[in-house]
Amino acid sequence: MSRTALGLILLAALGAAGGWNHQRNLALEAADRPFSQYSVEQLEILAAGYESEVSELSGRYSQKQARSSKTTGGRLIDENIAAFDATHAHGAAERQLGGDLSQREAELSDLRTELAFRDRPAWQVILERVVTL
Repeated sequence: MSRTALGLILLAALGAAGGWNHQRNLALEAADRPFSQYSVEQLEILAAGYESEVSELSGRYSQKQARSSKTTGGRLIDENIAAFDATHAHGAAERQLGGDLSQREAELSDLRTELAFRDRPAWQVILERVVTL
């Protein structure tokens, strides 16, 4: 077998492996990109909305954290129970607000990741899909 034929066989094998790897990575990307079906304009509108919501929730969460539950118990059991209930309600509201803020921040991060992905040139995306294991 000549070196040329061996080189062509090797080149064909590398091309087939690259094509298979491209298809595999394309399928993995599709599962990992929740906003892939939206247009860039829709993504920018969503990102602007999430940014305003995150800043509003962040302000509310900071205020909620700064305000501690100023309830003190009394001498009677029912006063202590009422103080506990008020403290518990304050803590639950703070945790809920923190959870909402974290969720919005994660969704905003996903949106920014999708927008950054779309800003890359097509040749770079294809090359990454071909060579990334």
